[in-house]
Amino acid sequence: MASRWEHATLAYVVQHIDPAAVGGKAIRSVGLDPRLFDGKPESHGAAAHELRGVYELLAKSARDAGRLAEGEPLVRQWALAWDVYSPKLKRFIEVDEHQHFSRPRLGRLEANRTAPWAPVYSAYFWEETFPRLVDKPKHDQDPPHRDEQRAYRDELRDRLPALYGLGQTIRIDEFTLKADGQESLSQLIAQADNHTESGPVSGWGRSR
Repeated sequence: MASRWEHATLAYVVQHIDPAAVGGKAIRSVGLDPRLFDGKPESHGAAAHELRGVYELLAKSARDAGRLAEGEPLVRQWALAWDVYSPKLKRFIEVDEHQHFSRPRLGRLEANRTAPWAPVYSAYFWEETFPRLVDKPKHDQDPPHRDEQRAYRDELRDRLPALYGLGQTIRIDEFTLKADGQESLSQLIAQADNHTESGPVSGWGRSR
């Protein structure tokens, strides 16, 4: 079920940025490469080995912590869902609520922050929110390995667009939305577009 933040973000994008933007299950109908909806590493050609490495790393993390039994898969259902897609921007926009920021996910974000495919977050997120989340990460216990499972799916949503000719995934977190409102998304999109050819985007300054 879509969150209130996701609904509000889609409505804002449709009204102010791209009237053709779609969300949730409707994204499958806009003619994107079907592999964007497949989280299985072996579905992605030359990138399969690297994606499998990410999967195994997170599975090991869950096993070492006693949250995943030996021989049990980290992921059983490989279908990937997305929050918002803008044909105009040729980008996905993902809405990150608090539960996305587990210790495994925060570690992966920090490790991959300068990767060419790294997601675009606001400077407010990196400067104000990220340190607080690192001090007190979210932990989901249902199922016990949910943190690593969600971290894998989120990283696929960061990596796959670059493989299939789309721009970096824009991630708007609930803390930035609470601090600066939906208008912060327009600034984040503008910053992402300005940096498309110059490398990964670290964020933008707050407008107030």
